[in-house]
Amino acid sequence: MISVSNLRKTISGRVILDGISTTFDQGKVNMVIGSSGTGKSVLLKCLTGLSNIDGGTITYDETKLDKKCNFDKIRKTIGVLFQSGALFEYLTVEENVRFYLDTLLDMDKSSKELRVRECLEQVGMSEYLNRYPRQLSGGMKKRVALARAISHNPKYLFCDEPESGLDPQNSYNVVNLISCITTKYNITTIVISHNIDSMINIGERIIYLKDSKIVWEGTNKDILNVNNSQVLQFLNTSVMYKELHCRSLTQDL
Repeated sequence: MISVSNLRKTISGRVILDGISTTFDQGKVNMVIGSSGTGKSVLLKCLTGLSNIDGGTITYDETKLDKKCNFDKIRKTIGVLFQSGALFEYLTVEENVRFYLDTLLDMDKSSKELRVRECLEQVGMSEYLNRYPRQLSGGMKKRVALARAISHNPKYLFCDEPESGLDPQNSYNVVNLISCITTKYNITTIVISHNIDSMINIGERIIYLKDSKIVWEGTNKDILNVNNSQVLQFLNTSVMYKELHCRSLTQDL
């Protein structure tokens, strides 16, 4: 579990996060949604130590961090799936997935090889062990990046817009892989997204950001009957939301 209290972040005089307080549950996909420019990715950077915070605290289970603390004590427990995938083009699939094992953990060669194969099997990419990123499609790259993110058995998994750049089928496959891995390993997973369909499919807990603040929290079931006008304006761009919302209302009659 991760909890944040009164988290504040300012960039170039502009308030990006204004007193954010919430909890991200273990064993669930926690989604942070909102339009572009609302602070979603900045929140992820603050939570992972990629950006310093200006105030408030972040607590990883029993470890409390503030702006005076560094993230070294929890670095090995964090996995990150970056929006671009961020694979190293000069490394093979196997070498990319092994990267965290080489840099973070003290493991022998055979143990690393076994773990890499296990992770690639998890995402359906074990047969591409010796390929280079340039030889992979966008969806395949995201799956390899996900395998790398979970290679060191993290307690916390962060995914920054994992559907970005993918067609609908690959988007569905990747987000469902994230959901399955979260449940299987009881990870605290945080997904940053503006994809409403993904949120409805896997968002066991949802936080909606607008104007630097949290304006709504709930589950993917709660959001089908939400009456917050700001959230509704965001949701009404989704055909899936409209269909499921109508179906939910019909069932209630």
